[in-house]
Amino acid sequence: MSSETWEESVEACKRDGGKLHTPNGLPVMCIRYDNLMLECEHGDHPDYIFPVTAKLIGEPEMMDGYPVEGDELHALIYHDDSIALTLHECSYFVWHLRDGKLIRSPFNDKDRWQLDAADVQKIRERSAARALIEKTRKKPRWFVRRTR
Repeated sequence: MSSETWEESVEACKRDGGKLHTPNGLPVMCIRYDNLMLECEHGDHPDYIFPVTAKLIGEPEMMDGYPVEGDELHALIYHDDSIALTLHECSYFVWHLRDGKLIRSPFNDKDRWQLDAADVQKIRERSAARALIEKTRKKPRWFVRRTR
């Protein structure tokens, strides 16, 4: 087992020709098998927006035979005004933006997870900004309803 630090691993990957893919300018959190360095495990997904933190509610324990260690970093890949869709370890999760609670999960643990409040706020702000852009965007001429 190697005793190098995470920063040394990232530097070694860069020296070995690894590619950096951090669209949000965040630190590298994942090095893939092909030396692609990502800010989030699924940060190379075509619809990736930014990473969000899923917080474990309650005490860590075994789930499906594996130890749960605490917070998880998910890749946000879709959101609207009421839900968010994230990707973590090749599984999709659906969250309420009202309270950050998990709606759908491939596991039987939806009452055990919640999105971080700061991430929920960041998603809401992005939704509001997107709605404002849509509202102020000039409609195509064919879209304008005639009032005659």
